Amino acid sequence: MYASRPQAYIIRGGKKGRKRLGILSRILASSTNALLDRVEPIAGAQIIDIGCGGGDVALELARRAGPEGHVWGYDLDTRILDLARAEAEAARQTNVTFEEVDIAGQWPRRAASLIYARFILTHVTDPAAVVARAWKALEPGGTMIVEDIDMEGRFWDPPGAAISRMTELYMEAARRRGCDPTIGRSLVRLLGHAGFESVDSRMVQPYGREGDVKDLARLDFANIADAIVSLGFMGRGEADALAAQVNAYAERSDTTISLPRVFQVVARKK
Repeated sequence: MYASRPQAYIIRGGKKGRKRLGILSRILASSTNALLDRVEPIAGAQIIDIGCGGGDVALELARRAGPEGHVWGYDLDTRILDLARAEAEAARQTNVTFEEVDIAGQWPRRAASLIYARFILTHVTDPAAVVARAWKALEPGGTMIVEDIDMEGRFWDPPGAAISRMTELYMEAARRRGCDPTIGRSLVRLLGHAGFESVDSRMVQPYGREGDVKDLARLDFANIADAIVSLGFMGRGEADALAAQVNAYAERSDTTISLPRVFQVVARKK
């Protein structure tokens, strides 16, 4: 995944972070595919996926773009980009290129007909500037698709102090580093201010009592624990104890846990 500066991104990257992203992509596959269906046809499109992470959506976009189209995946995490390249090679998907790009800086000069961004604007310190760069990179008539979170919307049942504390710590850490953990609710306004038109917004929120959603809850804290400790919110022993409590709650058969609210926005450049 990506941050506008390395210290802003609070979730672990690399191979361990890729496992979490893979689970997240499985959970969101149906809703993201339905979102992409709304903007078809994609065949032949020149596409930029910003904050592409392990490349799950980039590969889906490449399949839809076909041999006449191409996808460029931008990310700063070189370890996860290597994993994405390996997955593209294994899938024999040749119309996708993964590049180390700081999306808070200058983008490679490339006109795009479609720009996609999932769970990236919440991790940058100046999302309006990133959206402005996307606007410049799009051709007239181009489309921008954004999926992003509102962490305050996460829910769980029955009440669980560990899940509540984990969610609070995530939001505190994001805000301490200058990021917005509730940016999903602001996407329509953000894209409208950038000049986009026909801005359409919908919301999805997967939840579950077993399987991937609960596995993700366990991995969420494991992957933010280092940031929580480095920010001084708690010591390592306290973090380990909280991780055990989160795991115990998630492992119970009578508990329900959700993802944050996920806002899906499609906007056009006139």
